[in-house]
Amino acid sequence: MRRYSLAVVWVLVMLNGCSGPAQQYILSEPSAQIHTSHRYMGQIGVDQVVVPPYLVGNKIPIESDKGAVTYCDASVWAAAPEKGITRHLIAYLQKRFATPKVYRYPWDIEKANGKRLKIIINRFIYVASQKAVVLEASYFVEPIAGHGRRARLFSTSVTVPKGETPLIVTAMNQAIDRLAESAARMIGH
Repeated sequence: MRRYSLAVVWVLVMLNGCSGPAQQYILSEPSAQIHTSHRYMGQIGVDQVVVPPYLVGNKIPIESDKGAVTYCDASVWAAAPEKGITRHLIAYLQKRFATPKVYRYPWDIEKANGKRLKIIINRFIYVASQKAVVLEASYFVEPIAGHGRRARLFSTSVTVPKGETPLIVTAMNQAIDRLAESAARMIGH
């Protein structure tokens, strides 16, 4: 009987450990209404977004009042942040310019015409003391073939009324939408 009890306990522990987190969140679809623009009709190549080291992995980061980075309990990104953010940007730009000609760069580009977007995120975190998600990044737009690289710094803050994970994720989606809109304006000009 004791061996049977130990076996049952072991199976329950293994099943519990494999059941995964209670909540998974995605950053793959734009969260807001997007104003469609037909100002840019070429192809757009989006490099995979570069993220800070604390975003590597699937945990949702929180900066405590003392500046320490912690993570939301039992909540993770469904995909790696750099991949989820890249897909989110591609979906946003496709809707913004009403074209399917927005690709993951460099593999999916069909021709050498168009523009390339590269984004480096320096800070993307829920800051508890500010009750806001903070996103700071730099981005570059350049012709795929030729010269004329343009660079911009970007910074935004999205207020989160309560420090609950679903609200933090919603604010993170809004911050990425703002970054995507800023990049879209540069691509369209």
